[in-house]
Amino acid sequence: MTEGIRVPLAELETSEDDIYVNAKYRGRPFTGVAFEDSGDEYAEYSYLDGAAHGRSFSRFAGGKLADDEVWDHGKLVSGTYWWPPGDAVRLQLSPEGSQYFYQDGTLGIAQTTDAERRYDPSGVLRQERLYRAGGQDFTYYGPDGVWAIKGHLDAGKALARDCLQFHGDYIRAHCAELLEDPDFLRYFRLWLPEPPKQPRFARFRLSRATRSHEGRPEVREIVCDLLQADSLAVQYEGIDLAVRYRVTEALPLLEAALAQDRRPPDVRNLDGSSHAYTATVAQRARWAIDTLRKL
Repeated sequence: MTEGIRVPLAELETSEDDIYVNAKYRGRPFTGVAFEDSGDEYAEYSYLDGAAHGRSFSRFAGGKLADDEVWDHGKLVSGTYWWPPGDAVRLQLSPEGSQYFYQDGTLGIAQTTDAERRYDPSGVLRQERLYRAGGQDFTYYGPDGVWAIKGHLDAGKALARDCLQFHGDYIRAHCAELLEDPDFLRYFRLWLPEPPKQPRFARFRLSRATRSHEGRPEVREIVCDLLQADSLAVQYEGIDLAVRYRVTEALPLLEAALAQDRRPPDVRNLDGSSHAYTATVAQRARWAIDTLRKL
C-alpha cells in the first residue's frame, strides 16, 4: 500500500460519479493526496485506504478558496463553499445543518433537522417548514411578512389544495408581486380554481360563445393583470393561464406581448436547482393567440 504520496488525480482509478470512495492507485486502495492543477485553478483531495479522509479543497483562478471540506472515511463532515471569485461564502455544511448565502452575505436558506427557512435577498423570511413527526407545518410569506399560504403536509403526501390554507384576499391583491418568486408558482396554481375541462370528443365541446365565459371573472382579471406586469416571468405565466382558463378577452394583451421578443431570465436558486425558459414571451404569446382563436 502506498503511503502519503502525491499524484495527479487523473492517475487515480475512480468512479466517474464519485471520486471520494474506492479510489485506487496502481490497483491498490490509495492513501495520500491527489491534485489537479490547470495552471489557473487548483484542487487537492486527501485519501486514506481509498476513501476521502481529512481535508480537501480547491481554489479559483485568483488563488482564493472555492471550497474547503473535511471528510471522514468517505463521508463529508463539513464544508464551506464560496461564490466566485472567493470573497463571499455561498454555502456552509456542518453536522447541525446547512446554510446558503447570497453573494452579499445575506442568509438565504437555513436547514436543520427540525426546520428549513428561506429568505429573500433583503433578508425577509419567505418560507418556513417545521418538521413534525409524520409531516411538516408549512408557511409561505409575502415580501411584507404577511402569510399567504399555510398548511400541514403529511409525510409522503403530494402537495394538494386540501392540505393548504390560502389567504385569498392577500394573494389576489399581491399575486403579480408574489409570482416574482419562482417558488410561489406551484402554490399559486393550487390557489386558482380548477380550469374548465375540454371534452375529448368534438361533438361534446361547448360553443365558442359559451367557452369564452367559462373562466371565473376574478381569474380573468388576474390573467389580464399578469399580462401587464413588468416582470417577463410573470407575463409568461399570464400567457399560460390565458390558455389554461380560455381567457379570450386577453387577446389584445397577448397581441401587445408579441413585442416582447425576449426570454425571461433563467432561474438559478441558491440550492443549485435551476429553470430555463425555452421560448421568448413573443413566441409564447403567438402560441396562446393561435390556441385561443381556435376555441
